[in-house]
Amino acid sequence: MTEQRPNLRVLVVDDSELQLQFEQALLASEEFELIVARNGAEAIANARRYLPDLILLDIVMPVMDGIEAARALREDPVTAGIPIIMVTSQTEADYMENAFVGGCNDYVTKPVHKDELLAKIRSLTGHAGVSA
Repeated sequence: MTEQRPNLRVLVVDDSELQLQFEQALLASEEFELIVARNGAEAIANARRYLPDLILLDIVMPVMDGIEAARALREDPVTAGIPIIMVTSQTEADYMENAFVGGCNDYVTKPVHKDELLAKIRSLTGHAGVSA
């Protein structure tokens, strides 16, 4: 008997333990396999290791910020096609522009609203199993 894979594998990246717990709780009702990273360098390593279906990536983090991480993920043929949603408290136009130039597919501001996030996940992954 083979093990059935969850609907989606999502890499959640944030340096705030509270924000990580919030995002995990927000997505708990979905059948996601959640993987966690606490900075951009860890995000790149975990993306290569686990090949998630989607990455939720904070911008402001230590070691390597989210925009640098997104660029690195896009330059790596192994991770280049993984959709990235920036999840950040940064609402300034410069941050948003840099995030898109850096390679993100979408942008969500904190505090995250579940319906908005799930709609964006569904849109980027084409996965109908994600409820809104």
